[in-house]
Amino acid sequence: MQKYVLKEFVEASKLMDLTDKETYITVGVVNEAEQREVLLGVTNKLYEKIEAKVTDVDFGTIPQSKGDFLKIDNIDMVTEAISDMKKIYQEYKQPLTYINILTDAINNLVELKNEFQRCYASNTSLGIVLYNTTAMSVISGVSLLIASTIDFIVDPKTKSIEVSVDRVGVSRSKELLQLQTLAEFNNLCKGNKLKKVLNDLIKVSAKNLAGTSVLAVIGVSIGLIFTIVPIMRELIYYFYYCRASVAEYFETQIAMLSLNAARLETAGDPKTANEQRKYVDRFRKIADYLAVDAKEASNKAEANVKQDEKEKYKIDDVTESLPDSAASSLF
Repeated sequence: MQKYVLKEFVEASKLMDLTDKETYITVGVVNEAEQREVLLGVTNKLYEKIEAKVTDVDFGTIPQSKGDFLKIDNIDMVTEAISDMKKIYQEYKQPLTYINILTDAINNLVELKNEFQRCYASNTSLGIVLYNTTAMSVISGVSLLIASTIDFIVDPKTKSIEVSVDRVGVSRSKELLQLQTLAEFNNLCKGNKLKKVLNDLIKVSAKNLAGTSVLAVIGVSIGLIFTIVPIMRELIYYFYYCRASVAEYFETQIAMLSLNAARLETAGDPKTANEQRKYVDRFRKIADYLAVDAKEASNKAEANVKQDEKEKYKIDDVTESLPDSAASSLF
Protein backbone atom coordinates (compact mmCIF):
# COMPACT_ATOMS: atom_id res chain seq x y z
CA MET A 1 0.00 0.00 0.00
CA GLN A 2 1.40 3.35 -1.05
CA LYS A 3 2.08 5.81 1.76
CA TYR A 4 0.03 9.04 1.74
CA VAL A 5 2.22 12.15 1.76
CA LEU A 6 0.83 15.54 2.76
CA LYS A 7 1.67 18.24 0.20
CA GLU A 8 2.70 20.57 3.06
CA PHE A 9 5.07 17.87 4.32
CA VAL A 10 6.76 17.83 0.91
CA GLU A 11 7.42 21.57 1.30
CA ALA A 12 8.59 21.13 4.91
CA SER A 13 11.00 18.40 3.78
CA LYS A 14 12.86 21.02 1.72
CA LEU A 15 13.81 22.67 5.02
CA MET A 16 15.18 19.45 6.50
CA ASP A 17 18.85 18.43 6.58
CA LEU A 18 18.74 15.38 4.33
CA THR A 19 22.49 14.91 4.65
CA ASP A 20 21.78 13.68 8.19
CA LYS A 21 21.07 9.91 8.14
CA GLU A 22 18.31 9.92 10.79
CA THR A 23 16.58 12.88 9.17
CA TYR A 24 16.81 11.39 5.66
CA ILE A 25 15.33 8.05 6.73
CA THR A 26 12.63 9.71 8.83
CA VAL A 27 11.43 11.93 5.99
CA GLY A 28 11.13 8.86 3.77
CA VAL A 29 9.16 6.58 6.10
CA VAL A 30 6.93 8.67 8.43
CA ASN A 31 3.20 7.99 8.28
CA GLU A 32 0.53 10.70 7.96
CA ALA A 33 0.20 11.33 11.71
CA GLU A 34 3.98 11.57 12.10
CA GLN A 35 4.16 13.92 9.10
CA ARG A 36 1.86 16.28 10.99
CA GLU A 37 4.16 16.05 14.01
CA VAL A 38 7.16 17.03 11.87
CA LEU A 39 5.11 19.81 10.28
CA LEU A 40 4.31 21.20 13.73
CA GLY A 41 7.99 21.21 14.66
CA VAL A 42 9.09 22.93 11.44
CA THR A 43 6.27 25.47 11.79
CA ASN A 44 7.42 26.27 15.33
CA LYS A 45 10.97 26.82 14.06
CA LEU A 46 9.73 29.21 11.36
CA TYR A 47 7.56 31.05 13.87
CA GLU A 48 10.57 31.58 16.11
CA LYS A 49 12.04 33.64 13.26
CA ILE A 50 8.93 35.82 13.31
CA GLU A 51 9.01 36.28 17.08
CA ALA A 52 12.63 37.44 16.88
CA LYS A 53 11.60 40.47 14.80
CA VAL A 54 7.91 41.17 15.40
CA THR A 55 8.47 43.09 18.65
CA ASP A 56 10.53 45.64 16.69
CA VAL A 57 7.82 46.27 14.09
CA ASP A 58 5.80 49.47 14.52
CA PHE A 59 2.17 48.60 13.87
CA GLY A 60 0.98 52.05 14.94
CA THR A 61 -2.42 51.91 16.64
CA ILE A 62 -3.44 48.63 14.97
CA PRO A 63 -2.83 46.49 18.12
CA GLN A 64 -5.04 48.84 20.13
CA SER A 65 -8.03 47.78 18.00
CA LYS A 66 -7.62 44.26 19.47
CA GLY A 67 -8.96 42.43 16.43
CA ASP A 68 -11.70 44.86 15.42
CA PHE A 69 -10.44 46.23 12.10
CA LEU A 70 -13.06 48.98 11.92
CA LYS A 71 -11.80 50.42 15.23
CA ILE A 72 -8.31 51.19 13.89
CA ASP A 73 -7.65 54.94 13.98
CA ASN A 74 -8.37 56.64 10.63
CA ILE A 75 -9.59 53.42 9.04
CA ASP A 76 -12.45 55.32 7.36
CA MET A 77 -9.77 57.12 5.38
CA VAL A 78 -8.57 53.79 3.99
CA THR A 79 -11.99 52.81 2.68
CA GLU A 80 -12.53 56.31 1.29
CA ALA A 81 -9.15 56.19 -0.48
CA ILE A 82 -10.06 52.81 -2.01
CA SER A 83 -13.38 54.26 -3.19
CA ASP A 84 -11.70 57.26 -4.84
CA MET A 85 -9.04 55.04 -6.41
CA LYS A 86 -11.72 52.77 -7.83
CA LYS A 87 -13.48 55.73 -9.48
CA ILE A 88 -10.21 57.01 -10.95
CA TYR A 89 -9.33 53.54 -12.27
CA GLN A 90 -12.79 53.25 -13.84
CA GLU A 91 -12.42 56.71 -15.35
CA TYR A 92 -9.21 55.55 -17.04
CA LYS A 93 -10.60 52.09 -17.83
CA GLN A 94 -8.04 50.26 -15.69
CA PRO A 95 -8.59 46.76 -14.22
CA LEU A 96 -9.81 46.66 -10.63
CA THR A 97 -7.96 43.43 -9.76
CA TYR A 98 -5.74 44.89 -7.05
CA ILE A 99 -8.37 47.21 -5.64
CA ASN A 100 -10.67 44.20 -5.31
CA ILE A 101 -7.93 42.30 -3.44
CA LEU A 102 -7.77 45.14 -0.90
CA THR A 103 -11.58 45.33 -0.60
CA ASP A 104 -11.88 41.56 -0.13
CA ALA A 105 -9.16 41.61 2.54
CA ILE A 106 -11.02 44.32 4.48
CA ASN A 107 -14.27 42.33 4.24
CA ASN A 108 -12.49 39.20 5.47
CA LEU A 109 -10.87 41.04 8.39
CA VAL A 110 -14.29 42.36 9.39
CA GLU A 111 -15.83 38.90 8.97
CA LEU A 112 -13.17 37.41 11.27
CA LYS A 113 -13.61 40.09 13.93
CA ASN A 114 -14.89 37.64 16.56
CA GLU A 115 -12.02 35.19 16.01
CA PHE A 116 -9.34 37.88 16.08
CA GLN A 117 -10.84 39.46 19.22
CA ARG A 118 -10.74 36.04 20.90
CA CYS A 119 -7.10 35.68 19.81
CA TYR A 120 -6.34 38.88 21.72
CA ALA A 121 -8.40 37.78 24.74
CA SER A 122 -6.65 34.39 24.90
CA ASN A 123 -3.22 35.82 23.96
CA THR A 124 -3.04 33.56 20.91
CA SER A 125 0.23 34.87 19.49
CA LEU A 126 -0.01 33.57 15.93
CA GLY A 127 -3.55 34.92 15.52
CA ILE A 128 -2.56 38.32 16.91
CA VAL A 129 0.47 38.59 14.61
CA LEU A 130 -1.63 37.50 11.62
CA TYR A 131 -4.21 40.21 12.37
CA ASN A 132 -1.60 42.95 12.85
CA THR A 133 0.34 42.08 9.70
CA THR A 134 -2.78 41.70 7.56
CA ALA A 135 -4.25 45.01 8.75
CA MET A 136 -0.88 46.70 8.19
CA SER A 137 -0.73 45.16 4.71
CA VAL A 138 -4.12 46.66 3.84
CA ILE A 139 -3.16 50.15 5.05
CA SER A 140 0.29 50.14 3.43
CA GLY A 141 -1.00 48.33 0.34
CA VAL A 142 -3.55 51.07 -0.35
CA SER A 143 -0.87 53.75 -0.01
CA LEU A 144 1.64 51.92 -2.20
CA LEU A 145 -0.98 51.32 -4.88
CA ILE A 146 -1.70 55.06 -4.83
CA ALA A 147 2.01 55.92 -4.91
CA SER A 148 2.80 53.57 -7.81
CA THR A 149 -0.21 54.18 -10.05
CA ILE A 150 -1.71 57.65 -9.48
CA ASP A 151 -0.32 61.13 -10.13
CA PHE A 152 -1.69 64.68 -10.13
CA ILE A 153 -0.65 67.69 -12.19
CA VAL A 154 -1.72 71.33 -12.40
CA ASP A 155 -2.55 72.07 -16.02
CA PRO A 156 -0.56 75.20 -17.00
CA LYS A 157 -3.27 76.37 -19.40
CA THR A 158 -6.49 75.73 -17.51
CA LYS A 159 -4.92 76.08 -14.03
CA SER A 160 -6.97 73.06 -12.99
CA ILE A 161 -5.81 69.90 -11.25
CA GLU A 162 -5.71 66.79 -13.41
CA VAL A 163 -5.24 63.18 -12.41
CA SER A 164 -3.40 60.51 -14.38
CA VAL A 165 -3.01 56.76 -14.00
CA ASP A 166 0.30 55.03 -14.71
CA ARG A 167 -0.75 51.99 -16.72
CA VAL A 168 2.69 50.40 -16.35
CA GLY A 169 2.43 50.97 -12.59
CA VAL A 170 -0.98 49.26 -12.54
CA SER A 171 0.45 46.27 -14.41
CA ARG A 172 3.43 46.05 -12.04
CA SER A 173 1.24 46.23 -8.93
CA LYS A 174 1.28 42.44 -8.91
CA GLU A 175 4.87 42.74 -7.64
CA LEU A 176 3.79 44.47 -4.41
CA LEU A 177 4.34 42.04 -1.53
CA GLN A 178 1.25 43.30 0.31
CA LEU A 179 -1.06 42.54 -2.61
CA GLN A 180 0.49 39.11 -3.13
CA THR A 181 0.05 38.13 0.51
CA LEU A 182 -3.43 39.66 0.81
CA ALA A 183 -4.51 37.58 -2.19
CA GLU A 184 -3.26 34.48 -0.35
CA PHE A 185 -5.01 35.65 2.84
CA ASN A 186 -8.28 36.02 0.91
CA ASN A 187 -7.89 32.53 -0.52
CA LEU A 188 -7.34 31.09 2.98
CA CYS A 189 -10.59 32.74 4.11
CA LYS A 190 -12.67 30.88 1.52
CA GLY A 191 -14.82 28.12 2.91
CA ASN A 192 -14.08 29.31 6.47
CA LYS A 193 -10.67 27.59 6.34
CA LEU A 194 -8.90 30.37 8.24
CA LYS A 195 -11.77 30.69 10.71
CA LYS A 196 -11.32 27.02 11.66
CA VAL A 197 -7.55 27.44 12.03
CA LEU A 198 -8.00 30.45 14.34
CA ASN A 199 -10.57 28.60 16.45
CA ASP A 200 -8.20 25.63 16.78
CA LEU A 201 -5.32 27.93 17.80
CA ILE A 202 -7.53 29.63 20.39
CA LYS A 203 -8.36 26.21 21.89
CA VAL A 204 -4.64 25.41 22.14
CA SER A 205 -3.97 28.71 23.93
CA ALA A 206 -6.92 28.26 26.27
CA LYS A 207 -5.72 24.78 27.28
CA ASN A 208 -2.06 25.86 27.43
CA LEU A 209 -1.04 22.81 25.44
CA ALA A 210 2.40 21.99 24.06
CA GLY A 211 4.13 19.39 21.91
CA THR A 212 2.08 16.52 20.51
CA SER A 213 -0.91 17.57 22.63
CA VAL A 214 -1.29 20.49 20.23
CA LEU A 215 -1.82 18.08 17.32
CA ALA A 216 -4.68 16.42 19.16
CA VAL A 217 -6.53 19.75 18.98
CA ILE A 218 -5.50 21.28 15.67
CA GLY A 219 -5.26 18.04 13.65
CA VAL A 220 -5.42 18.75 9.91
CA SER A 221 -5.19 22.52 10.56
CA ILE A 222 -1.42 22.15 10.94
CA GLY A 223 -1.15 22.01 7.14
CA LEU A 224 -2.81 25.40 6.76
CA ILE A 225 -0.83 26.84 9.65
CA PHE A 226 2.38 25.73 7.95
CA THR A 227 1.18 27.58 4.83
CA ILE A 228 0.35 30.76 6.77
CA VAL A 229 3.56 31.13 8.77
CA PRO A 230 5.98 31.61 5.83
CA ILE A 231 3.65 34.29 4.43
CA MET A 232 3.65 36.06 7.78
CA ARG A 233 7.43 35.72 8.05
CA GLU A 234 8.07 37.57 4.79
CA LEU A 235 5.66 40.34 5.80
CA ILE A 236 7.22 40.70 9.24
CA TYR A 237 10.67 40.93 7.66
CA TYR A 238 9.35 43.51 5.21
CA PHE A 239 7.81 45.71 7.91
CA TYR A 240 10.89 45.24 10.08
CA TYR A 241 13.05 46.81 7.37
CA CYS A 242 10.52 49.49 6.37
CA ARG A 243 11.30 53.05 7.40
CA ALA A 244 7.80 54.30 6.54
CA SER A 245 5.40 54.62 9.47
CA VAL A 246 1.64 54.04 9.62
CA ALA A 247 1.25 57.83 9.85
CA GLU A 248 3.14 58.26 6.55
CA TYR A 249 0.92 55.68 4.85
CA PHE A 250 -2.11 57.66 6.00
CA GLU A 251 -0.48 60.91 4.85
CA THR A 252 -0.35 59.52 1.30
CA GLN A 253 -4.06 58.72 1.45
CA ILE A 254 -4.90 62.17 2.85
CA ALA A 255 -2.93 63.84 0.05
CA MET A 256 -4.71 61.81 -2.65
CA LEU A 257 -8.15 62.43 -1.17
CA SER A 258 -7.50 66.17 -0.88
CA LEU A 259 -6.14 66.50 -4.42
CA ASN A 260 -8.91 64.41 -5.92
CA ALA A 261 -11.53 66.49 -4.11
CA ALA A 262 -9.87 69.69 -5.38
CA ARG A 263 -9.79 68.27 -8.90
CA LEU A 264 -13.52 67.70 -8.83
CA GLU A 265 -14.41 70.96 -7.09
CA THR A 266 -12.16 73.53 -8.82
CA ALA A 267 -11.89 74.39 -12.47
CA GLY A 268 -9.52 77.05 -13.67
CA ASP A 269 -9.19 78.97 -10.40
CA PRO A 270 -5.55 80.25 -10.49
CA LYS A 271 -5.44 81.00 -6.76
CA THR A 272 -6.73 77.55 -5.82
CA ALA A 273 -4.46 75.90 -8.37
CA ASN A 274 -1.39 77.63 -6.95
CA GLU A 275 -2.29 76.40 -3.48
CA GLN A 276 -2.91 72.88 -4.71
CA ARG A 277 0.41 72.84 -6.59
CA LYS A 278 2.09 72.70 -3.18
CA TYR A 279 0.01 69.65 -2.31
CA VAL A 280 0.85 68.04 -5.65
CA ASP A 281 4.55 68.46 -4.92
CA ARG A 282 4.07 67.08 -1.42
CA PHE A 283 2.09 64.13 -2.75
CA ARG A 284 4.84 63.26 -5.22
CA LYS A 285 7.51 63.53 -2.55
CA ILE A 286 5.66 61.14 -0.23
CA ALA A 287 4.83 58.77 -3.10
CA ASP A 288 8.47 58.64 -4.23
CA TYR A 289 9.63 58.03 -0.66
CA LEU A 290 7.18 55.15 -0.16
CA ALA A 291 8.12 53.56 -3.50
CA VAL A 292 11.85 53.64 -2.73
CA ASP A 293 11.30 52.43 0.85
CA ALA A 294 9.10 49.55 -0.34
CA LYS A 295 11.70 48.42 -2.87
CA GLU A 296 14.51 48.48 -0.33
CA ALA A 297 12.45 46.70 2.33
CA SER A 298 11.33 44.04 -0.16
CA ASN A 299 14.91 43.34 -1.22
CA LYS A 300 16.10 43.04 2.38
CA ALA A 301 13.14 40.83 3.36
CA GLU A 302 13.74 38.55 0.38
CA ALA A 303 17.44 38.27 1.24
CA ASN A 304 16.55 37.47 4.86
CA VAL A 305 14.15 34.71 3.80
CA LYS A 306 16.79 33.20 1.48
CA GLN A 307 19.27 33.26 4.34
CA ASP A 308 16.74 31.48 6.58
CA GLU A 309 16.20 28.82 3.94
CA LYS A 310 19.88 27.92 4.02
CA GLU A 311 19.36 26.73 7.60
CA LYS A 312 18.31 23.08 7.55
CA TYR A 313 16.74 21.19 10.46
CA LYS A 314 17.63 17.74 11.70
CA ILE A 315 14.77 15.54 12.85
CA ASP A 316 15.68 15.98 16.53
CA ASP A 317 15.41 19.77 16.04
CA VAL A 318 11.71 19.53 15.21
CA THR A 319 10.41 16.51 17.16
CA GLU A 320 10.52 15.58 20.84
CA SER A 321 11.54 12.02 19.97
CA LEU A 322 12.25 9.97 16.88
CA PRO A 323 8.94 8.96 15.20
CA ASP A 324 8.12 5.25 15.59
CA SER A 325 8.22 4.60 11.84
CA ALA A 326 11.75 5.97 11.64
CA ALA A 327 12.87 4.19 14.81
CA SER A 328 11.83 0.80 13.42
CA SER A 329 13.68 1.54 10.17
CA LEU A 330 16.86 2.65 11.88
CA PHE A 331 17.15 -0.05 14.53
